[in-house]
Amino acid sequence: QSGLPNITVYDFIQDSKGFIWVSTNMGLSRYDGFEFLTYNTPDQTSLAGSAIIEDKYGRIWYENFDGYLYYTKNEQLFALKQNRPGEFLPFGIVDDYIFVSQQKGIDVYDLKTLKLIKTILIDAKNPVASRVFKEAYYFLAENILYRIDKKLELKKTTFFQDNGLNANMMCDNGQQLFMIYKNSDQHRIHFVNHDLKYDRAVDLPTSASLMAIQFLDNKYWLYSNQGSFIYDAQFNFINSHKDLGLDVSVNKCIIDKNGN
Repeated sequence: QSGLPNITVYDFIQDSKGFIWVSTNMGLSRYDGFEFLTYNTPDQTSLAGSAIIEDKYGRIWYENFDGYLYYTKNEQLFALKQNRPGEFLPFGIVDDYIFVSQQKGIDVYDLKTLKLIKTILIDAKNPVASRVFKEAYYFLAENILYRIDKKLELKKTTFFQDNGLNANMMCDNGQQLFMIYKNSDQHRIHFVNHDLKYDRAVDLPTSASLMAIQFLDNKYWLYSNQGSFIYDAQFNFINSHKDLGLDVSVNKCIIDKNGN
């Protein structure tokens, strides 16, 4: 009834022109306010994916769950020529670089020419989360946090691993990265500075199984199997999905260009 190509939505954004882009089991689609247009190419290894990003050239990117990247140009979808990916890890764009996971580490591409610049060899098994923050690309693998800055220098911290801490989701609040382990009934958010120094932990008063976490409108949004819960910047409870009138599973919200 909504015109969505598929009822399962993995990610969505609003681009600089006001269009809504969604990724579903049918691939990448654009909504212009009236109808959805789905972009496909014979080069796709699979359709379903996530990690939608608009770059500074106006191209819309997404990554399928096989780890391959695709981008729009002149109303068509194209595949990035890349090495064989490892496990799915959302890519990142920092300044003029694209950071893409592959089996031997991270490939760095020139954003304008889309040519491979460098491969940063990293023996990072089982990557689980990534984030672009403070002009650097961060990712988590087996409780080791890695950072590649815009000088393409690699740094890592084993603090989580050394102290028996687990994390498999990562976000930021504009000032710090924060991480959480979603496969636990006791949720503790860990805060890390941009230079990988561990800062503090905050326990959340919920036992729900988390699916995603987000910082939006100066609030922490927790999406769980029991609904969505919102906390202020000091982690005081504000409201839940029931207060918002939501009766569906949610794992992301955005603020549109009208401030809604």
